[in-house]
Amino acid sequence: MGYTDFLHATLDGCNYWRIQAKETRGLQTALITQGGATDEECRRNRAAIYKSLDVPDDSEPPPPQTLHIKRRRRSGPER
Repeated sequence: MGYTDFLHATLDGCNYWRIQAKETRGLQTALITQGGATDEECRRNRAAIYKSLDVPDDSEPPPPQTLHIKRRRRSGPER
């Protein structure tokens, strides 16, 4: 599949296996559903579709990052 545009498409119960996709567009605007599925099953199906079509899934939260906070010294007399 090449140069496919899913702009505002509805994908209900779709699976993509053993394909080579390039230049997939508009998938972020598509409604991806799976009739009768749980929320977790829908989430996994969505992730599988994004992976198969080689599109980064920006709906998933990014992995937590360690923040390095530089602590400020308290003002006052030195010890």
